[in-house]
Amino acid sequence: MITPICIVLMLVTQLVNYFLNGEVNLFVLATACFVSPTAIKELKPNFINSKLDNVFLIIGVVILSAGIYIEFIK
Repeated sequence: MITPICIVLMLVTQLVNYFLNGEVNLFVLATACFVSPTAIKELKPNFINSKLDNVFLIIGVVILSAGIYIEFIK
């Protein structure tokens, strides 16, 4: 039950940070995408959907790649 609460807190802090400072930490959003399938499985243990896991993985990799490009390469 703690993982979904932490993900919601991560997303809320990023939303507040966006409205106050105008910036978002993409690494936190990528981490939320990577951990979301585990949180869904904790809420519904009999929920098995590998497509959802793959979608969150792809979204997380894209956000992580964008974060690496923006922070370190650009």
